Amino acid sequence: MVKKIKYISVDDEPLALSKIDEFATQVPFLEKAGSFSNGLAAITYLNQNNVDLVFMDINMEGLDGLQTIELMNPRPHVIITTAYSQHALKGFDLDVCDYLLKPFSFERFVKSVTRVLEKVSAPMPVISNKHEALKTTIPYVFLRTSNKIQKVVLENILFVKGMSDYLEVKMEKERILVLMNFNEISSLLPQESFIRVHRSYILNINHIVSIERNHVQIGEESIPVSQTYREAFFLFLKSHGLG
Repeated sequence: MVKKIKYISVDDEPLALSKIDEFATQVPFLEKAGSFSNGLAAITYLNQNNVDLVFMDINMEGLDGLQTIELMNPRPHVIITTAYSQHALKGFDLDVCDYLLKPFSFERFVKSVTRVLEKVSAPMPVISNKHEALKTTIPYVFLRTSNKIQKVVLENILFVKGMSDYLEVKMEKERILVLMNFNEISSLLPQESFIRVHRSYILNINHIVSIERNHVQIGEESIPVSQTYREAFFLFLKSHGLG
């Protein structure tokens, strides 16, 4: 069962609060706990209730967002939502999970909350050997298709292939087409298992059957390794005891 993440949102603009709720209703693991127009009300609520995530605006009357974050004790995970990029450095100094610059897209919102989901997932297992290190500590990701958000178990992914306007995520028993670019999906895939080997391919090294010259065999697919990524790919394999 997917863990539910309880969230509150803090913003003095009602439309901004509505937008967060609109996006959140489309994400199955998010559960609204409340919304507030000022930092003091949010602090009061957090002192009496358990919350996993806070969406926090910066520029508000009274306590601003950064001051509110500093006063949270204990502090839930925080995603800053603001129209002003100059606060980003200070926000990350406070160890926030992400920084959403208004107006942000639904895809960017999903990417951000998925990071939080990863943080609240089961604790990392003890790694006993190199091969154990290849196993992901985050068992799944949520990927946006044309009409829904789909849960995908990471170990089932064979490779990701670029298909002009979308990406094909190939698994053992199915494939899905996702509305993301390579940079977005790379940020969700654990770097200990997934590596880009071509401008059009990211592969899961746990499913490699064989490597011959400039091609990697995964299932029935022969994946090219381009000159641009070749050196990094073989160094990556060597570092994992596979070279």
